[in-house]
Amino acid sequence: MINRNHTSRYFDCKMVIISVALLLAVSGLSQAVSAQISNSEISLSPGFSEPSMHPGSSTEADKDGIRVGPNPFTPNNNGFNDFVTFDFSNSGTGSGFIVRIFDMNGKHVRTLRTNGRSDITWNGSDSGGTVLKPGIYLYIIESNNSVVRRGSVTLAL
Repeated sequence: MINRNHTSRYFDCKMVIISVALLLAVSGLSQAVSAQISNSEISLSPGFSEPSMHPGSSTEADKDGIRVGPNPFTPNNNGFNDFVTFDFSNSGTGSGFIVRIFDMNGKHVRTLRTNGRSDITWNGSDSGGTVLKPGIYLYIIESNNSVVRRGSVTLAL
């Protein structure tokens, strides 16, 4: 029998929750799961929706015309998938988009603005320029003070 300490159980629980959220997103369901883990208790609640996830696709697009990809992306400076692009050129809304990026704990790590362009790229760094750890990052896209889309991207190295 393996003797696991509290930290190991916490990690195992968190991985199960992330796996469930990914399974829901990939299966095409419109709601993923957000979770809170404190001590040994886990609470699940409806979370970010991912209406644009298409299994087997490295670029996400939906009826809103916004494309996000590649997903996953690998900011390791090898010239291949080094950043994720949020492309609004087919959205019909024009410019003025804001993308807010959060880690899985809900901590805000970066805000990106179109500033008249039709796309935004994110290189996996926080507001201070430090490349973030590999993992799943949540995003909220806003335009005209309204949320246009919520989703996730995976940063891998």
